[in-house]
Order: sequence, then C-alpha cells, then structure tokens
Amino acid sequence: MTPTRKRMITIEGTSYDCAFAQGFHFRHQFNQFIKAIKRIPVIHPLFQGVIPTTVYKALLWKLGSEHLYHHKRYLEEFSSSNLYEGLQGLAKGYGISVELLYGLNSFEIISSKLPFSLGCTSLALGALHTKDGTEKIAYNHDFPLPFAPFIFLRKMKQKKAYKSLSISYPPILGSIAGLNEKGLGVSLNHAFITNIPLVPAIPITMLVQECLNHCKNVQEALDLIEMTTVPNGSIITLIDSNGNRAAIELSPHEKATRHADKNILH
Repeated sequence: MTPTRKRMITIEGTSYDCAFAQGFHFRHQFNQFIKAIKRIPVIHPLFQGVIPTTVYKALLWKLGSEHLYHHKRYLEEFSSSNLYEGLQGLAKGYGISVELLYGLNSFEIISSKLPFSLGCTSLALGALHTKDGTEKIAYNHDFPLPFAPFIFLRKMKQKKAYKSLSISYPPILGSIAGLNEKGLGVSLNHAFITNIPLVPAIPITMLVQECLNHCKNVQEALDLIEMTTVPNGSIITLIDSNGNRAAIELSPHEKATRHADKNILH
C-alpha cells in the first residue's frame, strides 16, 4: 500500500490484503472515529457527553455481533466474493475484533432511522447535458459533521476485480461512490426507512463496491443489485461509458428502478 496524499491511499492484492492495508493505514484513527460517533446526536444530549468511550465500543460490539449473526453466511457466499474475508482483513489491520468492526459497518444500517436528516444528492448527466459531450455523474455526500475529517479516496487494484477509484470511510469495507476502469460510475444516497429487519443481507456500501469490482455497465450493476438483499433504505445512481443511466431505490422489502432518456437523472 502506498499513501499518495494525506487522504488518498492506493491498495492492491487479494480482498484480504486490500482490506488489511486499509485498516493498518488508518489504525491510528480508530479511537478518534469512535469519539466522532459520540458527537452524533443518536441519544439524548444530557447523556451524550458523559457516556465513556468504552461503553460506545461495547454497544458497537453488540450491534456488530447481532447483525453479523444474521449476515455472516450471506457475506461469505455473496456472488463471487467472500466479503467476510475482507472484513477479517480490515479488522486485523485495525487490531480489533470482527464484531466491533461490523458494528461500525452496521452504523450505516441504523442511520436510516436516526433522528436527523441530511441531503445527499446525485445527478447522472447524459452527453446532451455536458459541454464536452461526455457522460458524467455528480455527487454531493452530506455526512454528519464529526465524520468530516475521515472521508478518504481509495485507489484499489484487487485481484479478480476491476480497478476502481472510490470514496469511503476508514472502517468501512465498501464505498459511498466511485468509478471503475470499465467506465461504470456509482453513487449512494441513504434513505429513511421505518422497518429494518434482521435478515441475511449485506450493507449497501459493500454492494456499491461490489458493483465497482465486478460490473462493466449499468445493466450488470442492476442485475447484481436486484439479486441482493439489503438491510436498510438507499438509492443507488448508476452511469456507464455507453451513456446508460439509472437510479434504483432499495429497501429490504422491494426495489424500484428509474431509467433516464433525455432528461437529467436526479
């Protein structure tokens, strides 16, 4: 792994190797990330500042254990990837348990029900909408302010996967947006949902990265997304080098796809 800038890393190798390199590179930030979660208004303000970090770690471990109990086999058998192996590599790099790491990955699941709202935006532009006549995807990621120092850019060359450039958070195996060498662009907008069932599923950020790893175009990505069970609500926007554009709205219960013709997809 070679750090190229302060907030950009380049990793390559097996899924385990890539994940381990990411975790090891950001190991020094782990406790800072936990403290950032403490500053997010997930509990009553009177208790937020006085609960020790160790209690937050224990709660995240419990959250991770609960979700991992339901998700582990699905993660191991998903498509052509063993995502659980990647989680093991990331946890090893951080020097923490897989359960605690998955608690951090599962934070995105419960975020669909947290009592605050953000405003992520995705736009998929066709050739008609750009000055240079090329397709583009535009993405604004609204994150809780305590997470601002952690978001980073990841250049990845994983074995048996397409090379990709993606945006992620250090403890996350997946990504929130990215582009692969075949010209597929993907972005993710989390959405509110009232019912989050504990069923075999994979976090949607992992699904985004799996699209980048294994899909050449919008249709292949849609096929992968359609066959995948997800644990919470989101919208994935897709664009490819052939000008195809689509947005698919996801929940644990159903999926709905919108395609773009001449209009801007937003």
